[in-house]
Amino acid sequence: MATHLVIGDPHCTPKASNDRFLWAGRVAADYKVSHVICMGDFCSMDSLSSYDRAKKSFEGRRYQKDMEHSHEALSLFNKGLGKHKPRKIMLHGNHEDRIDRFVDENPELDGTLKISDLKFRQYGWQEIPYKQIKVVDGVYYAQCYLNHSEHFARDTQHMWWSGLVLKREVKDGNYNIETIDIKTIRREYGKK
Repeated sequence: MATHLVIGDPHCTPKASNDRFLWAGRVAADYKVSHVICMGDFCSMDSLSSYDRAKKSFEGRRYQKDMEHSHEALSLFNKGLGKHKPRKIMLHGNHEDRIDRFVDENPELDGTLKISDLKFRQYGWQEIPYKQIKVVDGVYYAQCYLNHSEHFARDTQHMWWSGLVLKREVKDGNYNIETIDIKTIRREYGKK
């Protein structure tokens, strides 16, 4: 039977360390998961945020920095996997979709900025376009953990759970579920 490791909205950003991606790869290898499913928003794409554009807090954000940090996170995840080779599935989320929306609002950039700049395929991930559903072993996945502190949520961040979801004995949409919180991941996989 299959074992799925589900990574929910990791929001890779130059404002946060990428160590958690190395640890997540180590978790996947240690548990010998057959599938890794990222639920979208792998890269936060802060440089294309419309939330605080043209505000002082926006200064310093760069598309290239977002790309480089995302590529580093993907590389660290693969490093954590070592020789383990699960099937990796990347659902695009609304944050990856920021690229298409930005180009749509700035058509002169068509062909210059694109989701493929994230290089998910080059790092071994099957890509699922934003708002599409992917069925794996009878389980339906869609974009709707390894989290870091979100500035906009600074007053409520303590109420968010952060970690990984492990689904064991997956078959025909049924599975046994287990959660691993970020403190345990850091303690058990951050030292290797």
